[in-house]
Amino acid sequence: MAGICGFYHKDNVKAECLKAMSMTLQHRGPDGYKEEYVQTAAGSLGIAYNKLNIQDSIQESVQPLWSEEQRILLAYDGSIYNVDALKKELPGFSWRGKGIAEVLTAAYLKWGIDFLNHIDGMFAMVIFDRQDNTLYLCRDHMGKKPLYYHYDVRQNIVFGSEIQAILTFPQIKKEVNINILPSFLYHWYFQEPDTAFKDIYKIKKGHYIKIQNGALSEHAYWTIGQAYTEGQKKLVTDYDEAKYELNLLLKEAVRKRMEGTDKTGAFLSGGYDSSMVCALMQENSIQKIRTYCMGFEDSAFDERGYAERVANHLGTEHRNLCISDREMLDTLERSVKNNALPIADYAVIPTIVMASEAKKDNDIILTGVGGDELFMGGLSIYAALDEAQKHALTGKIIYYSRKVPLLKNIKALNNLPFNLRLVAMDQNKKAATQIGACDMFDTIRRMLVQPIANSSFYFEIEDRYPEKNYGARRSLVDLDSYTVELELLKEDSATMRAGIERRCPIYDKKVMEYVFRMPYQFKMQGDGGKRILRDVLYEYVPRELVDRPKSGFNIPAERLLNTYLKDELLELSSPAYLRRQGLFHPEHASEIVRDYLKPENERKMKGHFGIMWTFFIYQKWYREWMSGAEN
Repeated sequence: MAGICGFYHKDNVKAECLKAMSMTLQHRGPDGYKEEYVQTAAGSLGIAYNKLNIQDSIQESVQPLWSEEQRILLAYDGSIYNVDALKKELPGFSWRGKGIAEVLTAAYLKWGIDFLNHIDGMFAMVIFDRQDNTLYLCRDHMGKKPLYYHYDVRQNIVFGSEIQAILTFPQIKKEVNINILPSFLYHWYFQEPDTAFKDIYKIKKGHYIKIQNGALSEHAYWTIGQAYTEGQKKLVTDYDEAKYELNLLLKEAVRKRMEGTDKTGAFLSGGYDSSMVCALMQENSIQKIRTYCMGFEDSAFDERGYAERVANHLGTEHRNLCISDREMLDTLERSVKNNALPIADYAVIPTIVMASEAKKDNDIILTGVGGDELFMGGLSIYAALDEAQKHALTGKIIYYSRKVPLLKNIKALNNLPFNLRLVAMDQNKKAATQIGACDMFDTIRRMLVQPIANSSFYFEIEDRYPEKNYGARRSLVDLDSYTVELELLKEDSATMRAGIERRCPIYDKKVMEYVFRMPYQFKMQGDGGKRILRDVLYEYVPRELVDRPKSGFNIPAERLLNTYLKDELLELSSPAYLRRQGLFHPEHASEIVRDYLKPENERKMKGHFGIMWTFFIYQKWYREWMSGAEN
């Protein structure tokens, strides 16, 4: 695990600049530092590496590492699980005891950039090939490790594990990305490759970018759409066989993520996903594994009892934590100050606290992230879409009826039940499963200065997936967006700030590719998702301990926003502040916020807490990170 940063620049950049960039990433790697600064025919190359001792804790393995003949320079953040298998495929190389990076450079020398398809692990990686002065920036198949870059009109590139490293580079100007703001307010995250900053981008998951002779090109080596397409060609039709194989694959995914240290713990909410991971961890360990759950003074959000019952059944060494309102507010402040990208998922607060506690006794923490989207459960939208699709023809008729002037204002056509709104509000085939929240779209339109089209709220990507079932297709959309941009980002930010490595076995590539071979009926049955995962879990944990509605480390965020944070929300939405900022309509946005802060029975608009929370987080972030950069 590490923080990596650097540049490939036509100007003669001073080495001190590289050091300043790396200082912003010390929390990601407090156990070692190294940098390489090279003058090439194409310009100045600098790569810096802050190391966290998890894998490769010996001094000789500190990166960036040159290959033996000094052709390849490589640095990576992450963990690689198939090092021994790779070595067997690389006969003839004489190993110098330089750790995993040495194996990766050898793999590159054998297979070229296609070596990414041979790696089993999570990573963000930088590779420089001196033979043709080519720089590669790469991310693992699900983007578990972050990597950002800035590329300017002069074909200079600056990159880093976190955006604050890029902002340290002297020639980069902080400008907000106005075009992505509507989508952020609605979805709570920035869809790849965009970020909150203009001209700063993410490397997409399963992609690499190549910089050669100044020109940048983007390449995919693994995508959810392609993996799902290939999987559906080899459907597993026997349910018992699928359950057996899934159990084996999950066991192996957990085992290899525990390998190499006995200081491995897990977050346990008592839900299906985290219980599955913890059950397999305990089966794989001769010692009691350490598990952690977060509770709250507000009993409506407290999962400690559920987690404790599962922990007692499994025999883990369990710790229930409890966070007060004051601690939640303080943690939120730290999150905004520490992250140059706004993180609107309020579950980042308990994740930060649990990561800090887990670090006291662990180097690695496993989580159950991914089960909802991969197995179509936890989120009610999948079952709702499954039901809504049955009314697709009715929805199409309603959609076109609303375009007739004499009919468009008929009340019944504008106050549809949810399952009809999902199929009647739009007929965009590239976003068919994302329809239904037009009232929220209208609110965001009123709040923002810039005109907004409906397409600003959709991810027009559904033609990637050869899946006709709406629920199954939406789960693929979420795997391609929500999971990476919200869930994985939140976990990486919280755990790396605490100096502990997070691993997520459910997103093991072999597990995912096998699940993609299943018909959706193996995952969704009636209105209950995660069918096959639940059936595997019941072999380890009695169903009465885990069958309950999903919560997932939620916090009483709405109560906090309406009480402790109310004055700050009013301040950040005042007409005077919004005029100076220039992003939000001073009167409209202020009016909407004040309406939200009324007692619920007096509000003109209902169900808009999500927009208010993301607006609040964005405004806090803006004040922290864009000070002096108002439009």
